[in-house]
Amino acid sequence: MGTNDFSNIGDQIRDAVEDAISSMDFNQLNRTISNTISDALDEVHRHLKPSKKIPSGVLVHPPSRIKGILMTVFGSIGLGISLTALLVFIIIALVSPLWEAAFGLSVLTTVTTIISAILLSTGTSVLAKRKRLNLYLQEAGGKTYCNIRRLVGRTGKSEKFIVKDLKKMIKAGILPHGHMDDKKTCLMLNDETYEQYLQSMESLQARTQEKSADEASPHEDGKIYLKILREANEAIPGEIISAKLERLETVVEKIFLVVEKHPEQLDETERFMEYYLPTTIKLVNAYRDFDSVGITGENIAMAKQDIEQTLDTINQAFERLLDDLYQDEAFDISTDASVLQTMLKKDGFLNSDFDK
Repeated sequence: MGTNDFSNIGDQIRDAVEDAISSMDFNQLNRTISNTISDALDEVHRHLKPSKKIPSGVLVHPPSRIKGILMTVFGSIGLGISLTALLVFIIIALVSPLWEAAFGLSVLTTVTTIISAILLSTGTSVLAKRKRLNLYLQEAGGKTYCNIRRLVGRTGKSEKFIVKDLKKMIKAGILPHGHMDDKKTCLMLNDETYEQYLQSMESLQARTQEKSADEASPHEDGKIYLKILREANEAIPGEIISAKLERLETVVEKIFLVVEKHPEQLDETERFMEYYLPTTIKLVNAYRDFDSVGITGENIAMAKQDIEQTLDTINQAFERLLDDLYQDEAFDISTDASVLQTMLKKDGFLNSDFDK
C-alpha cells in the first residue's frame, strides 16, 4: 500500500459500511477492515527502511513517518470499529425497546468516529507530505537547488500547489534553511546557496545600473565635448576660426538637446557620437596646439588652413544631421497643420478653394 493508498482507507471503509447496510451482511465489512489494517501494518515495516539520501550540506527535518503511519493505522481501526458500532446502535435504536440507550451510545460512537477520521486524515497528510519531500530531494539529485517547474512533472501537482507546499515546509522547519527566489522558480536547500543567489542578483542589479548609466552617457559626453569646444574657442584668438567654433558649438549643443528630448533617436547619432564628434574634437585640439606654438611656418599654416576648411564641412554635415533629426517632428507638425486647415474649411471658418 503506497501513500496514496492510505488516503483511500476511509473511502474503502465507508463503501464497505454502505454495502453492509444495503445487504445486511457484515462479513464483507469485517474483511475490509481487517485487510486495510493488515496493509497498514505492512506499510509500517516497509517505511522503516532508510529514507532517501539527502544532498550534502542540506539540513532536513522530515515529518515523522512512524507518527504518520501509526495515526493512519489507529485512525483506520477506530474509524472501522466506530462505523460498525454506530451502524449496530442505530439498528438497535430502530427495532429495540432499548432505543434510548442505543441512541445515547450512537452519539458517543459518532464522536469516536469523528476523532478516528481526524487521526486518519492527519496521518495520511503527514505521509503524503513526507513522500513529496522525498520527491523534491530526489529531483535535486544531490544538488542544493532545484527548478520548481521540474517538480511539477515529478509530483503531478500544479506549480501553485508546490510553491505553497514548499512555503509551508520552510515555515514548519521541515526545510529549516530552505529558500525560494523572488519569482518562486527555484528552490534552494541551504543558506550558502541562497547567499550565492543574492550575490548574483546584486551583481545583475549593478550591471543593469551600469547599462543604464551607459545609456545616459551620450548626454554626459556631450557636456564634455561642449566644454572642450568652449575652452578651445577662448584659447584661440583668431576671429575666423572663432566663428567656425561658435557655429560648431551651437549645432552640437542642439543635437544633444534633441537626443535628450527624444532618446529614441539615439541610434541615428551613433556614428556622430562614436567617430565624427571625437575626430572633430581631435582636430580642434590640434589647431589649438598649432596656434599656441606662436610660429607661422609653412607646415603649421597649411595644417591650420586644412582644419579650418574641414570645420566648414563638419558644420554643414552636423547641421544636416540636426535637420534630419527634426524630420519626423516637422512631418508631424505639417500633418497637424494640414488637418487643422481642412477642419476649419469644413466647419466654414475658412473660405474653400472653390470660392476663389
